[in-house]
Amino acid sequence: MTLASWIDILGATMLGRAPQFADTYRDKHLSASTSGLCELMGCEDRMMYLISEIACLEALKIGNVLDDIQLCEHIKILGQQMDLTEPPPGAVALPYSSTGAIRPKQLSRNMTALFRVAARIWLCSLVPGSSRYDQSMLDLVSRLAGLLDFIPPGPEGFDRSLVWPLLIGGSQSTPSSPFRHVFADRIAYLGDQAEFGSFGRMKRLLQEVWIQSDAQAGESRNVHWRDVMRQKGWDFLLI
Repeated sequence: MTLASWIDILGATMLGRAPQFADTYRDKHLSASTSGLCELMGCEDRMMYLISEIACLEALKIGNVLDDIQLCEHIKILGQQMDLTEPPPGAVALPYSSTGAIRPKQLSRNMTALFRVAARIWLCSLVPGSSRYDQSMLDLVSRLAGLLDFIPPGPEGFDRSLVWPLLIGGSQSTPSSPFRHVFADRIAYLGDQAEFGSFGRMKRLLQEVWIQSDAQAGESRNVHWRDVMRQKGWDFLLI
């Protein structure tokens, strides 16, 4: 059930729909219940529940259910909910012990921080008229890139568990964003493994998004990664 919940939440973001069990996740969030999502993939359950809520909000936006004022009010509320999940200063740190071993709890804090910033990027992208060149978006994408310093890279690292936040953050990056340089370095560390699985498909998708979005840098319209997937006939589950 835990794996199904993970797929349900992030899979919904691929389709622009609400998760099948969104009401269940909402109830669990309100009651502070856990679903084992943190143990499965490293991101805390309450953050995954909020990602489910953002998926619901985007589905309402796509369906033209809300006007701009209502949409912005919901975005504000969800932003405040994410504020409540922010850890104290210094909570994000290198996840190694004095012997060089990985500290699982610290790694989970770091991965949750990445998912949180990616969720904020996604939430901000729902604001009517938003652009990847907005200063707030530039700052969030740079922050995401900085957090990658706290995730072990390479074949024995954890980049392949970060496909979703990398996609969300990368799709909003500008040509001069530090994210792109960091992402290129992570690909180099992964070597051949960067070409396969969800990570490889995410990499191909981001490259195509950048080709299209960078070609119209002077225009206000953003190129959405979901539109690129439809253009290419790609039916990926990037989680």
